[in-house]
Amino acid sequence: MKQVSLLNDRIGKILLLLCTIGAFVSFFLNIENVASADTSTKVVEIWRLYGFIIFTGLFLLLAIYPRRYAGIWELVFFHKAAVSVTIPLLIQHKTPDILSVAITDGILAVIVLIAYFLTKGYLAWGTLRK
Repeated sequence: MKQVSLLNDRIGKILLLLCTIGAFVSFFLNIENVASADTSTKVVEIWRLYGFIIFTGLFLLLAIYPRRYAGIWELVFFHKAAVSVTIPLLIQHKTPDILSVAITDGILAVIVLIAYFLTKGYLAWGTLRK
């Protein structure tokens, strides 16, 4: 197995832990959105709320075991990058709230990509060959 720099590994893990905290806090900050949503948007708000918990877990798993989960890194990066690109392309009337989602997910995509290379998360694919 290729050597992973201890410093790079720690920096990558810290970045992922910050993402974990951000997703967890976002869960609590969005509970009110679910409670106050009207019937037409309540399902979307619930979906989004649970998404924060899913990403809290994914970020935490990657922070604790960055070279264990082949494919998880790539799925997390894809989701964050896709949301940040799709929103500006497909939504005509961009409110500040919508733009903040696109910007936040774009920043998260960059952070995940940086952490991926710092921790050598791509080495997880080697575990599938064993």
